[in-house]
Amino acid sequence: MITNAQKNAVAKYKKKVYEQIQLNLRKGKKDIIKEYALKAGFSINNYINIAIDRQLEKDGYKPIKESKEEQ
Repeated sequence: MITNAQKNAVAKYKKKVYEQIQLNLRKGKKDIIKEYALKAGFSINNYINIAIDRQLEKDGYKPIKESKEEQ
């Protein structure tokens, strides 16, 4: 069982390391993304991040590489 101290530590770490954005999608699109992400062996979050990184690279930006502990 996860203790409150562990939950708080994880929340503190996430707040320190990650930023969040809200993404609005047309109804049904989330299910499509989920289906393709799972087929590719990724979480929805990871799949979207990969897509963003690929577009950034295409546009000439070098994405930040994640450390193994962040993946």
